[in-house]
Amino acid sequence: MGWITKFDSNMNVLWSFSIDSIPMRDAVETNDGNYVMLGLSYRTDYPNNPLYILKTTPAGTVIFQKRY
Repeated sequence: MGWITKFDSNMNVLWSFSIDSIPMRDAVETNDGNYVMLGLSYRTDYPNNPLYILKTTPAGTVIFQKRY
């Protein structure tokens, strides 16, 4: 299962949620203050769409998610 967790500067969890067995590989803050995360899925029910992109607000609200 893939987990996305945001911590504060003292390593306290601010928010966290799981993503359908997709290990997230990278996260970057965007110019608008949100976050974009990239994951690669090895699930056999998504063999043709292994790239997973997720964008969230700083509060953890999902803006969009897409498989490519």
